[in-house]
Amino acid sequence: MKTMTRRVAAGFAATTLTLGLAACSSDDAKQAQDSAGSVAAEATSAVGDAATAAKDKADEAMGSTANSAENSAENTSGANAEAGETVTIATAAGEAEVPAAFATAIEDQAAQWGIDPQAIMDIHTTDAGSLAVLAEDKLVAFDNESAHSVPVIGKIAQTYLNEGGLDSGLGLPLSPEQVLDQGTGWIQEFAGGSISWLQDAAGEFGPEIEKN
Repeated sequence: MKTMTRRVAAGFAATTLTLGLAACSSDDAKQAQDSAGSVAAEATSAVGDAATAAKDKADEAMGSTANSAENSAENTSGANAEAGETVTIATAAGEAEVPAAFATAIEDQAAQWGIDPQAIMDIHTTDAGSLAVLAEDKLVAFDNESAHSVPVIGKIAQTYLNEGGLDSGLGLPLSPEQVLDQGTGWIQEFAGGSISWLQDAAGEFGPEIEKN
């Protein structure tokens, strides 16, 4: 009888322990499930936030690109309108119709040289561009295609005019004159060649013309 009592007691204790473990396991499982659900919810929220941020950035980039394209189109349109506009200016040789951008370039260059822009001696024009003669050694060339102006000055300007200017075969100047190394002279590049004003071995300066 004592043996049965011990077995019953032992069995009861084992059952109680098993129930306790089962209860603990159930609580732990629920806690783990709640924790997993919380992590999943946080992950889902993070993914949603990241997606929203990415969409906002994409929308912002598209808006910026659209604005840039619109501004570029407006600037191009304005530049084309200015390049196509012409004005009439007075010269000592009579009135001349020139691109508005060229008239502005003449005024700006004349101001730098201290010359009255109303005292223009003459303006020569070709299909490629125009040449304003403000003085025999002060010229402003204008390229119709690029709407770019270039000054031609000093002895190179005089040489250019003596050769025929726009009709010389040299064409329009590409850039202002450059000083050569060691102060031996100046050179200016043209579409059809170059004009240099150089010092020779005897120390005398003179023109040197090269045509392509």
